[in-house]
Amino acid sequence: MKPKPYYSLQHRLLSPGAGYFPRKKEGQLCVVADTESGLVYPVPIKIEHVDFVSKILGYHITENIESASKIVPSNILLKVAGINDVVDEVRKVLTGVSGMESGYGLRHDLKQLTIAEDIVLNFIKKGELPLADDFNAKIETRYMKK
Repeated sequence: MKPKPYYSLQHRLLSPGAGYFPRKKEGQLCVVADTESGLVYPVPIKIEHVDFVSKILGYHITENIESASKIVPSNILLKVAGINDVVDEVRKVLTGVSGMESGYGLRHDLKQLTIAEDIVLNFIKKGELPLADDFNAKIETRYMKK
């Protein structure tokens, strides 16, 4: 079954039963952006990026690593506060790094990274959480195509 895209950052994505949050660190939501379709897919907690993206593509990324480069990861860091661990704002977005890049050699060009960051920022801005006063977005270029 192909994963379901989301069109905005919604509280229901962050609920414990949704299976997306927190990913590997407190306050972390991982998503991938398809730079051709403009769609955003939250990455489930119990699946690695490489396997999840392979489901989106319909083939394992190692079968065609070049075409898989259109799918770019972003880490959305959220502020979790209070006794009930309420998520109340978006603190940071880091685009361009996951296990696909570090472990499988997936590379993105600067245009793909920039498009992906724009897609994810739009996903956040259309959503239900405000940006923190000190919000920042960064593109990780360490794994960029040279």
